[in-house]
Amino acid sequence: YVYEKEGRPDIIYGHFAAKAGTSAVRMAKKYHLPVAVIEHGGNIMVPQKSPYLGGVLKYISDRADALICVSTKQKEFVEKHCRKTDRMYVVPNMVEPMFDYREHEKGQPFTFFAAGNLYKMKRMDLLINAYADVFSEDDQVVLRIAGLGWEQEHLESIIRERHLENRVSLLGRLDRHQIYDEYVNCDVFAMASEHESFGIAYREAMCVGRPVVSSENGGIREGWSSKFGLLVPVDDREALGNALRTIYEKYDQYELKEISALNREQTSPENVMGQLISIFEKAILNHQK
Repeated sequence: YVYEKEGRPDIIYGHFAAKAGTSAVRMAKKYHLPVAVIEHGGNIMVPQKSPYLGGVLKYISDRADALICVSTKQKEFVEKHCRKTDRMYVVPNMVEPMFDYREHEKGQPFTFFAAGNLYKMKRMDLLINAYADVFSEDDQVVLRIAGLGWEQEHLESIIRERHLENRVSLLGRLDRHQIYDEYVNCDVFAMASEHESFGIAYREAMCVGRPVVSSENGGIREGWSSKFGLLVPVDDREALGNALRTIYEKYDQYELKEISALNREQTSPENVMGQLISIFEKAILNHQK
């Protein structure tokens, strides 16, 4: 159908190695076309899941003209399963233009915001407990969490046990525009994920101009600057609580416009597409040799 409507493609581009990526490689072989595959997910960083995905990535790495990772840390994990090749690249995920700088309006309560699936690896339980450890009701500081998942009942039980009903809100699933509004209206984006391939929610918040508190989850290090916020070790509740308290007390030290500008530069469609097009052109030339 594509051949009939548009003519022969220059290259096939597949997103995510499993299923789409392998299908792209097989299709490229069938039609004698160059192929590039990008892996967005973080499962390669999970010991229980990495053997299967590692095998898929090795299959693709051996056959594709380009295999793209979204962070240097993710690439390190991929390379444990694939032979070293100059056809492997790092290109960050892009952030939609709608997530652009918005002026911060000071007010009460001071708001921490988190957004992600309510799965164990996102460690929302750790975030809630760390928040409760360092803030009392007198501080007028709240925590808002967007997302759905298997951990919801567990999180609700923590909120009840620690008497946080008036300070911690589980918002459920929000659409992109609602998420954007939460970024705009919060003071700090905070999450404590065990791992992230890149961490798109963190970048969206920073593009809006909000500092972050994050675990050392791997992907957050891509393009990271201390100007963006605070990093803590994974699963360190005390360090996470201290970071939340510190960024609350020293909030005025952060230049919000600069946070936005630096992150928009890294993740803008123009920058990301420029890098991808360069890789595609190289892949096409190498395929023709």
